[in-house]
Amino acid sequence: MLRVPDIHAIRTMAEEGISKRTVARSLHVSRKTVNKVAASDYVVEERPRMRPAKPRPAP
Repeated sequence: MLRVPDIHAIRTMAEEGISKRTVARSLHVSRKTVNKVAASDYVVEERPRMRPAKPRPAP
């Protein structure tokens, strides 16, 4: 799973005109991932918030 700084770096480098192969090599990700993230319709999904199954007792 990519973190937000990695996604930002991929998008920034792609906008600057750096080749996708170079971006993938420098960030140690696959070119497929770079293509996916650099696409204009890619949306960063939020993580689901974890909730305890049972409410905790009051102290």
